[in-house]
Parts: sequence; structure tokens; C-alpha cells
Amino acid sequence: MSLPRIVSEAIGCEGPIRDLAAELAPAKAAIFLGRGINHPIALEAALKLKEISYIHATGYAAGELKHGPIALIERDMPVIVFDNTDALQEKTMSNAAEVAARGARLWHVGQGTHASLRTPDCGASRSYAGNWVTGFERVAYRGGC
Repeated sequence: MSLPRIVSEAIGCEGPIRDLAAELAPAKAAIFLGRGINHPIALEAALKLKEISYIHATGYAAGELKHGPIALIERDMPVIVFDNTDALQEKTMSNAAEVAARGARLWHVGQGTHASLRTPDCGASRSYAGNWVTGFERVAYRGGC
């Protein structure tokens, strides 16, 4: 895993970043979900969206979804899920299915074949690097323009 390769691959994600930003731009609110090491990434991504675009965004631990945040999900609300590359992925996918069942517009960020925004491959123990380097500052900036 070399940092120049990760950054180069992240810069190459411009198309999906524009698509996600276009979906976030008209939204009144967005929710970011992450499990394990991706929970802080979800919190930071939500903060970036709030700071740069002034769109209400909140990050939650995916495992806490049933303890209140699920009630906030509305039809067509953008929900961004940071996928895991480890044993926690099955649980994360279960949470994503619950969100989708409520009519949310679901975006997966990560390495899986279902990912809407594919991140650079950093290995299971460093998936947070790929998720973050992909550039949620760029998503937030484009969403606010």
C-alpha cells in the first residue's frame, strides 16, 4: 500500500464523487453510517458536509441504527454507508438493507462490488484510509456548489 497510489486512485473517483454530490445538493439532510473503524469516518464526512455545504448531516455508528437514528430516515433521504472489508461487513449490509427498506437513497462507499463509490484498496486493516482519502471534502464542496 503506497500513499501515492492511494491518492492517485482517489483522484480518479471524480465521476462517482460528482454523482454523489449532485444527489446531496438538493437534500435537506443526509445520514452517514460507519461501523468499527469507519464510524469516525462517517462522523467526519458528516461534519465536512455541514461545514462546506450547510446541508444538515449526521454520522452514526451503524450498530446503533435501531436505537433511534432509524426513525430519522425518510423517503429519498441520502444515506451514505461506509462499507467494511472485514467480518463486520455482513452486519453493515444488514443495516443498509434496513435503511433501503425505508426508501432512503443509499450510497455505499468502499471496496465491495455493490459500492457506489469505490475507494482505493488499502487492505482490511486500513480501509479507513481509502474511505477518507477518496475525499469527502470534494463531495461536500461539490454538493454545496
